[in-house]
Order: sequence, then structure tokens, then C-alpha cells
Amino acid sequence: MTYSLSLGSKINLSNITPAKDQDNIIFGRVVQVILSKDEPGEDLYNEFGKEASINGIFYRDITDSSIANELEAEEDNFSSLPFALCSDPTLKRVPLVGEIVEITTKPKAILGGSGYSYTSYYQYPINIWNNAHHNALPETKADITEIDFGKNTIEVERISTLQPFSGDLILEGRLGQSLRFSGFNNSRSILTNEDNIGAPYAILKVGQDPEYDDLMSYVEDINKDLNSIYLTTNHLVPITKSTAKQDTFRDTPPLDFDKFDSNQIILDSGRIVLHSKQDSLFLNSKNSISFESATTNIDSTQYTSFDAPEMFIGAAATQPAVLGDENEKILNEILDTLDELGKQFAKATTPASAVAVLAGLGAFIPAKVGSIKSKVARIKSKKVKIE
Repeated sequence: MTYSLSLGSKINLSNITPAKDQDNIIFGRVVQVILSKDEPGEDLYNEFGKEASINGIFYRDITDSSIANELEAEEDNFSSLPFALCSDPTLKRVPLVGEIVEITTKPKAILGGSGYSYTSYYQYPINIWNNAHHNALPETKADITEIDFGKNTIEVERISTLQPFSGDLILEGRLGQSLRFSGFNNSRSILTNEDNIGAPYAILKVGQDPEYDDLMSYVEDINKDLNSIYLTTNHLVPITKSTAKQDTFRDTPPLDFDKFDSNQIILDSGRIVLHSKQDSLFLNSKNSISFESATTNIDSTQYTSFDAPEMFIGAAATQPAVLGDENEKILNEILDTLDELGKQFAKATTPASAVAVLAGLGAFIPAKVGSIKSKVARIKSKKVKIE
């Protein structure tokens, strides 16, 4: 990949105070975070590097003994505070105001010259409270009863950290989002036991049980969490079905949700939308595709087509459906025959003429009835059965 020197014209890091010692490590309390040109303000956004300043923080060294103006700092004073950039280009963990971060020094963005200059970068927030929701630590020298987390940020009650299991890799957000890679057994695990210990699974959760109010750490519950994706390999997932009806299966239905213990993916939410905005949506299954709901609605703007060797409308469907056009033709032939009978009978005005009419119909009716009978079998559908 060719490096573009034009990048230097789009950012401006000249106003970031160079670090004096690249080996220096301090701990800073976050005072403000640059999130956009509007927050905390366009002047600071421009002064500290424009887009390169995004996720950068203003901080105070926690060993600073002077806090006279620390608690009520105005936006105009932020530029006088030390500034640090985010150290990771791919995984951003934006700190809240009041959280403690580790400040290190690394090369800054500069082109040309005889060597590198260094500036401050911050690492992830220190895990003060062992909780992903926040780890803010107020200034101990100040009389503080409430923590200000910054603009548009509040403390949310009942957000619990996720219960770890042996060997887990866990990623947690601040508001009940989590991604767990797991597989070893634990007394609180609802998926693993002695029979499947070591079988891998992953759980993506967004929104823990709103009623959970326990000081203990949290374990995912697919029936209570707001949104979940489970990827399992050898696990029974104790999911409660919202609708239980499988009367349409002619043979043995598939194993129910909480009975299947092979590899599967489960999506669970209050509402699920699969939307294809350019081409098609495909559901392809080796065995069954089952729809269970209060109502099943299919709308098409052009046509709706179903095809199978056998199609049943109704759980107890056994009789073949009738082909409408063919049925109409046969009924019209019968009606035409009856109409002809009526016309011929009208011609019989005397006993002698009646004999002639009946003699003519004797040859006509059997031939016509035979023709109609031969067509009756063809009006039944060979595929569709109804009740």
C-alpha cells in the first residue's frame, strides 16, 4: 500500500505537547474526551488535530496536589490541560470522565526531520471497580458525593459484570452488551456439563435481564436477555418457545428448541428482521423449515408460487383438491347435456313423437355420460391435498 503524504495536511498535531521522556508512565484522571467537532467544541477539535483528535482525552495527573480549579473547569480551560491520544487504532475503549487511564509516551505523527518526537497516549481505563459499566474514581481530596461522567452520560442501575468461566475470552460493553467465547464447565453455566466439557460456544448478548438486581455477577439467560445470538456445538439451550404448535408435520417433527444438542445458531429477540435490499432472501434447509406463529402472512407484489411433490392444506388433509378450470368445463358439459335433454323433451307433443325423441336420446346420453366420466378423474390435483 502506498503511503499518502496528503494525510499530514488533513490533521494537525502540532499543538499537542511533546512528551519529554518516552519511558515515562503516569496515571491520569479523564477530564474531557473529544468525540466530534461539536463535543466538546470545534475550537478544541481544530486545535488538537481535527479527526486525529477523536477519542483523545484531556486529563490531570492523579498525583497532582492542586485541585482548586479541577472540579469546575470550563471548556475554555481544557486546552491548558495535558492531552493524550488513543493508543489503539482498531479497538477503541472510550473512557468516561472521572476514569483513570495509564498514560504512556510513543512516537507522534511527524514527517521529516532527523528523528522521532514523542507524545502522550492513553491505555484502557483502569479496572477500579471490576465492572464494565464504569470505573470512575473521584478526586479523593475533594468532597464529592456524585460523579459527573460527562455530557450525555448517566449511571445506569443494575448493570452487572459478566460471570467468567474457566478459560473464557469475554468482551463487555458498558450497558449490558457482551461477547463470550467459552466451553469449560462451571457451576453457574447453563450450557456445559460433564458430558460436553470442552465443547466450544459463543454468546453475543445486548441487554441483560432488566429485572436482574443482584450483587452477584451475571450469567446470560436467553429467555430474559433482550437480544441474543448463541453459537453452540454440543449444548442444550433452555429456550422457552413463544408459540408451540407443530400440527402440520406428516411425519416426526424436528427436535424442539430445548432438545437439540448439536451445532446450531439461535437468534432471540423481541423482533427479528431479515431484510434484503438488493437481491433475494434464501432459506435453505436439508430437512424442514417450520413456521410457528399466531398468524402467518405472505404478501407478494407479483405472484406467490408453491411447489412440492405433495402439498397439504390442513393438518388432517387427505382429499385431493380440484382443478378449477377443468371442473368448470365438466360442469358446463353436464349442464349443456341437461339443457339438450330439456329441448328434446319439449319436442315430444304426442306419444309417437315421444318414442322418436327417446330413441334419439338413447344413443346420445350414454356417449355423453361416458365422455364426462373419463374427464372427472382429471379434475383432481395430483399434488395438493385439503381437508
